[in-house]
Amino acid sequence: MPSWPTVVVSAVVIGGLLGAAQAGGRTPAQSSATPSALSSPSTSADATRGHARTALPSPDASAWPDTVRQTLPPEQPPRIALTFDDGPDPRWTPQILDVLAAHGAVATFCVVGEQVTGREALLRRVAEEGHVLCNHTSTHDYGLPARDPERLESEIARVNEQITEAVPGVTVHAFRAPGGRFDDTVVAAARGLGLTSWGWSSDPQDWQSNEADAIVAAVLDGIGPDEVVLLHDGGGDRSATVEAVGELVSVLSSVGYEFVGLPDVT
Repeated sequence: MPSWPTVVVSAVVIGGLLGAAQAGGRTPAQSSATPSALSSPSTSADATRGHARTALPSPDASAWPDTVRQTLPPEQPPRIALTFDDGPDPRWTPQILDVLAAHGAVATFCVVGEQVTGREALLRRVAEEGHVLCNHTSTHDYGLPARDPERLESEIARVNEQITEAVPGVTVHAFRAPGGRFDDTVVAAARGLGLTSWGWSSDPQDWQSNEADAIVAAVLDGIGPDEVVLLHDGGGDRSATVEAVGELVSVLSSVGYEFVGLPDVT
């Protein structure tokens, strides 16, 4: 992909910072949630553990309950949280970890329970390298808001158990509903298990893109401090995402951004 000139990226980023300062803070972008590539008919059987899914219409993020966080708590220096959904994946997650390690960047990995069995060592690597492990439900069920309370709690609780069994001593504090399908019942169920619900403020739709430069451009468009970026490390071919992450971390670090995991704000 073409390299983004530092002067161009600097103008974009500094413009976002100045705009936020003048406005007294950013209003989270009302980016619509995108169905995960786990739903794609072309997704490999290994990536989905054999469960085919059909994409559903994206929800309107503006309809999320107020308790769903979309941006980081404001701090200085300006920070960005890269979040990766639908893993761990034995091919793509290690490549993303390698890119992050090369730049000293921290991120968050939102774990699907079905993806964990046999990949516990990969979860341990994520934690050992300083990244945050987030609960992304057991079966990636888009219909989560319609499930009965027992099923809803089970979908969330089981992933907490799997993560803590694989990584003893780790604390799971973040939750993301599949496809961003949050409602009051889902948020309350997560809260009852000690989890904060996290959406996002930037969605480059990497799940349907095979062009790294398009993913980079989508993230840089309107970038600002405290952004939470939705990306994917599972559910399909993530080669473009791997390339885009390297470019994003490189150029944004060069203009003063710090890459962090989702904080514990429970």
